[in-house]
Amino acid sequence: LGLSDYRGDGKRNNLVNVPRALLAVLDDAFEKDPARRYKAIGLHYVKDKKTDVVDMDKTGYYTFESADGLNWKECVRAASHYDTCALTQDPRTGDYLLYHKRYIPGYDGVFSRRQVFLTRSSDFRTWSEPVPVFRPDAVDDNWRTNAVQFADVYMMGVLAHAGGYIGFPAIFRRESIFANPDRANNQCGDDGHGHVEMAFSRDGVEWIRGQG
Repeated sequence: LGLSDYRGDGKRNNLVNVPRALLAVLDDAFEKDPARRYKAIGLHYVKDKKTDVVDMDKTGYYTFESADGLNWKECVRAASHYDTCALTQDPRTGDYLLYHKRYIPGYDGVFSRRQVFLTRSSDFRTWSEPVPVFRPDAVDDNWRTNAVQFADVYMMGVLAHAGGYIGFPAIFRRESIFANPDRANNQCGDDGHGHVEMAFSRDGVEWIRGQG
């Protein structure tokens, strides 16, 4: 595309100019302004180099807009926290729905578990406070055999369909912990297996789970 230089390659690559990770992109069917046809949200992850602590004042999900899907303009910070995200649109109102992952205490109050939160916007500029919408429960833990094991929701992709939504939650089972994870490469100590389920919702908030 000739848009972004990567390690001195003279822009001989297909990179777009969005300096964010885990990008979620939406072709906005409701948008009347051609300069804002495409919407995107990506992760900006910042750590203090001296303390290795995440800077939550800067880390978060940032929005972008584009006329052609190639050249993007950064707009606002939609939510704090970090990691996976999914962007979809209300098929009735055109509202934007950002599903993202946060770590908070689970139903048992013991483990800080990955759970899916939702924040929404009507204009892609002002976003609501995040609320939890999909979390693991006691049934997800019924396989546990020791005290370090638990289940959480690693991510959930969401698609608008037939006046409602279909979700694809990825359930991760932490079965053991690496003794010496490579923190220099951001390796997590959690080890285990995952599977994908299906879920269904009329409003994008209350979900009925199926098995994958």
